[in-house]
Amino acid sequence: MTGEVVRPLVPEREPLDARVISRAAEWVARLHGGGSEADVAACARWRQADPDHELAWQRMTGLARDIAARAEPIGAGVASQTLRHAAHQNARRRALHWMLATGGVGLGASAFAVREPMKVWRADLRTVRGERRVATLDDGTRVELNTDSAIDVLMSAARREIVLIAGEIVVTTGRDETRRPFAVRTRNGLVRPIGTRFQVREMPAPDGLVRVAVFDGEVDVVPVDAALTPLRVHAGQQTEFSRLHATPAVSALETTLAWGHGMLVADEMPLGDFIAELSRYRTGFLRCDPAVAALPVIGAFPLDDTDRVLAMLPHVLPVRVHSVTRYWVTVGSAKL
Repeated sequence: MTGEVVRPLVPEREPLDARVISRAAEWVARLHGGGSEADVAACARWRQADPDHELAWQRMTGLARDIAARAEPIGAGVASQTLRHAAHQNARRRALHWMLATGGVGLGASAFAVREPMKVWRADLRTVRGERRVATLDDGTRVELNTDSAIDVLMSAARREIVLIAGEIVVTTGRDETRRPFAVRTRNGLVRPIGTRFQVREMPAPDGLVRVAVFDGEVDVVPVDAALTPLRVHAGQQTEFSRLHATPAVSALETTLAWGHGMLVADEMPLGDFIAELSRYRTGFLRCDPAVAALPVIGAFPLDDTDRVLAMLPHVLPVRVHSVTRYWVTVGSAKL
């Protein structure tokens, strides 16, 4: 049947636990990175331990055929098309953005924030597009910088502060013997951790929001122009905030940290969003045609080889990848 995409089906069931999805993504990342035979065997044992483990594994390896082929067979298993909760999460996020826009809360100048190239170039630590970096600060704090990110580090006798100039970071705070306060300063306000591991990301225009996700401990989010008390965000939660307002905290998935393992995890992510995320890790122009932007993408994908990821897409989705050059690529309908 020429031109058709055939995908295996599974029975409908409730969404899997976020920790199971996260663990499956970790296994995919480990095997993609050249895991040992012991890793392969351990992954097989984990998959056999619970049907939900196998469901999550099948989902994460939906397009990573080489990883799936390396793994030990454990029987018929369950096919990869499961879990329907991502669409609900996207709808909830759209509702939160609507609340920001219509609830009398303006985004101010941050909605039109423009990166200042000189600040990026002069930053204490930065990464170029496609690069990831880990740094340990003088106080023991560990900072992971995602692609195309930049920070300044301000340490004094009275304070410890990271200034997020651009991009995305994950911070694991160090224990400071002098108990100096710690904060991450963003374009929209402060993030004050309380012994924690957390993620801070500048979201793109037009919203201009800053996202904070907490994985250990808790943080206070303080919008710079807010008159209200700070929003306390606990482990397993995330929020997005403007200069005036922070959205109510919702559940955070550790799969958002998969980039630290060199992977992009898509849990029924709309193709348009997937391509936008992938474009953060490659130079040039990468665009998704609106006609196919709603197609769901499932799997875990290697960020260090975006060309290979793009080459996978037509094998499992009704799309065509058109390249004028490597630096000008459009993903559109296969019917054109």
